[in-house]
Amino acid sequence: MASLRSIVWIFFNTRLVQCQDCSGQGETWGPGIGPPPDGCGNGGQSGGGTSGTCSNPSCSSPPCAAPLTGDVGCTTVSGTETYAHELVGAGETIASNAHIYGPFEAGFGSQQDFLITGWGCSTPSVVYDTEGGKDLDIAEKQVSYLCSVTLPRMDGNTYIGMVGECGGHTSDYH
Repeated sequence: MASLRSIVWIFFNTRLVQCQDCSGQGETWGPGIGPPPDGCGNGGQSGGGTSGTCSNPSCSSPPCAAPLTGDVGCTTVSGTETYAHELVGAGETIASNAHIYGPFEAGFGSQQDFLITGWGCSTPSVVYDTEGGKDLDIAEKQVSYLCSVTLPRMDGNTYIGMVGECGGHTSDYH
């Protein structure tokens, strides 16, 4: 069962969102990995978000449970990133129609080395987890412990952590 914090996070981000995605960027596609899937445009290399289309999940017989990973909905407003985080700069606009993902991470592998080293982990393989399924807060604490770094933290105008101040991560910002 999802924690109350995770449920509140999903609710808050479906109402007042400032973050974006085109599923899998920085994990299965993106700079140094491969081309974006059809419909993901250029992968959001400008403006802090993708041009990919987000479609709200359907529910034929409400109430319906939201998945714990992957898409749970789409944003309806754009926002401005207040701090630099990963591949999104401070002041960049995160477009509306961003993907909102469930509260659990999808795992870590060599595809995320550039993110993991960006958090300060000198040996990214110590945090590899191909199964995923951890609450994002727990996963961040595990990375912090295994890599002997403090997460989250500020370095000047850069927010360093698994999930940025507005709740997203990677350049596609889901």
